[in-house]
Order: sequence, then C-alpha cells, then structure tokens
Amino acid sequence: MRSMREGDKKRRSSLGGAVRTVGIVGVLSLVLLEILLRFLGLANPILYQEDPATGYRLKPGQQVRCLGNAVEVNQWGVRDPRALEDKAPGVRRVLVLGDSVTWGGVRERQENLFTSVLERTLPEVEVVNAGVNGYSVAQMTGLYRGHLSGLDPELILVYAVPRDFERPPKVTLAGASVAFPVQKPRLALPVAWQLACLHAHRILGWRWLRPANATILVDGVAPGPENISAHVEALASLASDCAAGTGLVVVLAPTGGVEANASAGPITDALDAAALKWTDLASSGAWPKDPAPGEVFMDDVHLTAAGHALVGASLAELLEPWRNTPLPKVEIEEDIYTYVPPNNGAGPLWSYGNTQIVRAGGRVYVSQMETGEDVPPLCNTRWRLLTRRDSGWELLAEPEGFRQREPCPLAVIGAGVFLNVNDSLEPPGVHYGPCEPHLIRFAMDAPAPLPTPIMPDWRAQPRFTDHSYRGFAADPELERLLMLNIDAETSIQHWCYMTQRGEAIHTGAIEFPIRACYPQVALEPKTAHVLAVGDIVEPVAEWRGYKFEQTQRTWDYVFRALYYAWNPDVANEEFSAPIEIANVDATAGHISNQDLWIAPEGEAYVLYTERQVASSLMRDKFFPHGSTVNSLELAVIKNGGIATRRTVVEGTEAIQPGHARFHETADGRLFAVVYLTGPEAGNYLVQVYPESVPGKDRPDPIRIPVERPFSSYCLASVRAGCVASDIIDILGHAGTPNTLSYARIVIK
Repeated sequence: MRSMREGDKKRRSSLGGAVRTVGIVGVLSLVLLEILLRFLGLANPILYQEDPATGYRLKPGQQVRCLGNAVEVNQWGVRDPRALEDKAPGVRRVLVLGDSVTWGGVRERQENLFTSVLERTLPEVEVVNAGVNGYSVAQMTGLYRGHLSGLDPELILVYAVPRDFERPPKVTLAGASVAFPVQKPRLALPVAWQLACLHAHRILGWRWLRPANATILVDGVAPGPENISAHVEALASLASDCAAGTGLVVVLAPTGGVEANASAGPITDALDAAALKWTDLASSGAWPKDPAPGEVFMDDVHLTAAGHALVGASLAELLEPWRNTPLPKVEIEEDIYTYVPPNNGAGPLWSYGNTQIVRAGGRVYVSQMETGEDVPPLCNTRWRLLTRRDSGWELLAEPEGFRQREPCPLAVIGAGVFLNVNDSLEPPGVHYGPCEPHLIRFAMDAPAPLPTPIMPDWRAQPRFTDHSYRGFAADPELERLLMLNIDAETSIQHWCYMTQRGEAIHTGAIEFPIRACYPQVALEPKTAHVLAVGDIVEPVAEWRGYKFEQTQRTWDYVFRALYYAWNPDVANEEFSAPIEIANVDATAGHISNQDLWIAPEGEAYVLYTERQVASSLMRDKFFPHGSTVNSLELAVIKNGGIATRRTVVEGTEAIQPGHARFHETADGRLFAVVYLTGPEAGNYLVQVYPESVPGKDRPDPIRIPVERPFSSYCLASVRAGCVASDIIDILGHAGTPNTLSYARIVIK
C-alpha cells in the first residue's frame, strides 16, 4: 500500500510538473507570440477619429510600422509623409479622394500605391493620397470640404468603385473596433484574434464569427442604389465650390469578378445629368483588356502591387493631356484708378496697338490717363506713372500740365522704363495743333525715378499733331527702341530707330495704300515689323448715304483692310512695301488688328478679328446672306509673304471673339488671351505656338477664372521689351464704369 501511495505521489508530481511545464511553455509562447505580433505592428495600428464633416477620418500625425511596412499620415490626415504646405514652382497638385482601394492598406508600401506610381510617371505633378478605408463618395467630398481645401490642388480625382455610390452617405464610428481603432490596444493578441475572426467570416461566411458593427448610420440612411443621387449631388456641390482653377473628375475604378458585373449605368447617367466630368478607367482605352485573374485584384476590388502599377500607368495616360494644358490661376484682381472721360475722341486704351502696362525687375508699371478738371479738349489729359508694391498702387511721377490727347504707351529695357508722350505745343483748347512726340526715361535702379527726356531725330519735317496713331517697341537684347508717328497731312508713318539714350541709328517712313492706324510694332535684334489697319471715311457713296439716313451720324470711319510691312535690317534698310493681309471691302466688313509676335524662326504671327459684314444694318440692306459674326484669324508671314493662315476661334451667333492679345510664356509658348462674348462670356487662353494639338487648327479655349472678365485690355508684352513670363499682367476694362482694373494671372 505504501508503495502504491508513493507511486501515486510520484505520478501526481510528474503530472503537476508537466502541467506546470505546459503552462510555462504556453505562457512563454503567448509572450513570444505577443512580442512577434507587436513586432509586426498589431499593437500599433493606424488610428481613426470621429469627425463632424465625414463621420470619421484618419487621425492626423501618425507614424507606424506594420508587417514591416512604414505608414505615415501627415498633419492633413492623408497618407503622405510630406508636409504639403507649399508646392514647388511649376508643380501641379493632384488630390485623389477615395476609399480603401486608394488608401491601399497597411500591407502595401506607399511607393507601390497607384498614387505614387502616377506621380512618378507624370513629370512636375504631385499626387496626394487622400483615400480612407470604408468611405462613401459623399464622405470623400466631405473630407475635402472640411479639411483638405487648403491643399489647393489643381485637380481632384474622385476614385470610386460602384459600391461607393451605394454606401450610406455618412456613417460614424460605433466604438472600439479592430477595423477602425481609436486608440492603441494594450495587447496585440486580442487584435490578432479579432482579425482572424474577421477574415474567417469573410472567407467562410460563418455568422457566429461576424464581428460587431464598426460604424453606425447617420440619419438612418441604409446602403442601396437609391443613394446614388445623394452622392452625385455631393459631387456637384463640390464641383461648384471648388476654387477657381481646380478641376474635378470622377474616375470609376475597374473591378473584377462579381463586382465587374455591377451595372454602372445608373451612376454614369446621374453623373451626366449633373454635368460632371467622369471616366470609366476599365473602358477608357488606357486599361488593358482581360487582365490576368489574380494578378490585378486580391478580392475583385482591392489591388495587388501589380494592380496599383497598372492603375497608376492608366491614369497617367489619361492625365497626360491635362498635364500639358495650361492652368491659369488668378493671383490678384483689383481696380487701379477711375477716370473722367476726356471727350476728346480718345480714352485710356486708345493707343491699343501699344501697351500701358509693363513688368520690369519684378515690378509692374502702369501709365495712367488723367483728365484735367476744366481743361478744354483736345489735349486735356496727362500721364501718371504708377507702380504696384505689396501695399498697393502708388504714384511715381506726373507732369504739371495737361498736354496729352491720348494715353502714353510704355516700354522697358533693363532698369529703364520708357514713356512715349506726345506733348501739345499749343495752349489748351487748340484742336489738331502741332505736338512734339518724344520719350521720357525713368531709371528705376536710381534712388528716385527722375525723368530724362529723349528727343528722336526724325530727319524730316513731318507734321505731328494730337492725333498720333503712334507705334512703340523695344529690343532689350540690343537695348534699342523704335518709334512710329503719323503725319497728319500725308498719313505717312514716320519711324525712328534709336538707342535707349536717344541716339538715332536710322530713320525713315512707311507709306500704306490708305491711311493705316493703331499700329502694332515688333522689334528684333535686326528686323522690325509693323501691323496696321486701314482707317478711312466710308468710300462707297451709296453705303455712306444709307448709313447717315438711318443713323444721322456724320462720323463714319471704316476698318476693312489689314496691312503688314517689315524691315529685314532696320539699322540700314528701309521698310518693304506693305502687303495686304486681309480685306473685306467688297462686303462692307470690319477688321481689327489684335496683335503681332515674332517666332524664334523669324516668322511674324499676325492676329486679327474679321467680320464679313460690319453690321446688321448693312447686311439687311445690301448683303442679306452675309454674316455679322466675328472670327479670330491668324496669318503667319515669312520673309515678307503670307506662309499660312488659320482660324483661331470661329465665332457663332451665340459666342464671338472680341479683344485678343498675345502672351509668350517663359518656355516659348504663345497664347492668345481672348475675350469671348455669349453665355460663358469671359477671358480665355488659346495656344497658338506651337500648335497645342498637331494638325488641329482650333484648340479648345481655356477659361481664365477672373471674377470680372476684361472686355478690352492690354498686356505686359514682349513687344514692349518685357521678358517672356508665366505671369500675365493685364490692364483694362473689367465692368466697372470709367475704371481701369488689373489682374495678375499665372499660367502653370
């Protein structure tokens, strides 16, 4: 018996030891497993927080490592390691709103996500991943409006799978959840167990493994296709609220399996009805047909690394035209000065072949026209030189008396700003009296911009009066200037080519077939070019009589012929005989010379508007089948002859081009800044050189998002010596009566 008891004790002792050993091993295993799980990052998950705008969002300012992968959420609450405070100059920002597909999960490295692939593929484009797990389309829009508008993107992509349009518009967090944790767990083991149950439920469908709801409905709206309209309304609201210059495109994400069979018809119909831009990536042509199963999708929705690469490359192909499209952004829009109409036949932009605004050394200068109080016309105005500082516009200089009839154009060479004046030599009130055209130089690098008069040597005896029809251009490379002024008796344009100090290099005269006025002048290191429009009293007696009978107006000047003259060696030769660019004499039409630009190869680009019949009055009486619609035309002239022609903007009864001016960017592109009338009246950019789409004569106009469009204006022009720039400085009439306004526009 005793031996039996001793045997039992030994067995119990052995069993207890085994149990203790198993317990110790189990505890050690759990400890080791906890350590392993912590090492894998399960105790350091990405955290979420409740949010009034969206229901919930990623908690800003997180850095975690999970499964060996570094994941960072910056202070904006988006998956991006960058601060994103400032964009580099010339870089466009794309913000991608999305759900878990865009978010990418913690298993995928940031550099492998399609947003990163897209950024690497498109030069000078920055792509921000703003995907959030479980988001609906309405939550995506709420995230931008509530938190991300300060990122100031040029383009917003809403990357959505069909189910994102059927999800409840808004949900909030139900509490602690492995899917949407709000705080760090104490242990990693419970997290691993919950994740295992979650994945088993998804794979096996066992209800008893189903986790508790991680989110709860807001406003009780359940998931379903009836939610599509609510999501599309949220998109339309976002599109209307986006800052000027920010585009919005909905990208319908490709899916596989059962998801691929989901009909997108109701979604696209709703998007079309709301006039929203969208693209179906799977049918866009950028997405490959029948990608290998399992290669692109992990579960018919979420992407593999290869799938992310494919989406990034496909989006890059779709966005390449957008990347090459200029994006004008308005930085400043303001009134400069008001004026009293001089009632002398001129106005602040009357010398419209020249410019009253220049940019030099990072500063903008404007020539103001001021009417003298109680000073009788015609020469009853004076110039005032203004500049813009951070504090606003200020006066630099002005003369004592009022001796001008017309506005005074500007040009710039280095630190010298040149004002083209036409001082009357007679007392106030004299009409068509003699005037003295000359320049005033302001040295802007001096402590004070003291004016220095520069008197040209015309080497002739022309009769210059207060009606100057002057032209003015600068060549900053050789530091030369070219002045034109019309002879009041002969209508010959006299010209003087001089140094910036006033030494005459060569002078001469241009005789047009008829009086030609409002000249645009371009000056290159060797060549000079002049564009002018015929300006004569109606020559057809029958037409002249009918117009007077109907209007009782004696003033009847017509503009129907456009002329161009060039000088291949302005320092030594004379201008060629003018050639005719366009003529609408036969149909009583109308032509306006708009601008002139010289290409690097030496071709002259001539921009003008043309109307077959000048008015409905003339059309109805003499040309019943004629058109009174404007078109914007371009002629390219090489070696003094017309090489090509094309229509830049073809007008319709509803939309017609009006004022147009050239602007050259720093990379050598040439744009026409055009005012279009009609339902979408405003200022637009049209690329002219090089052709934005080879073989396409009429590239689509790009709207400049000014709040008040400029109907007539001048720009800081390279013809005036300004450096080609991505900044457009515009001066003109923007809707406020008797007011000159300014806008600074950046082309990206």
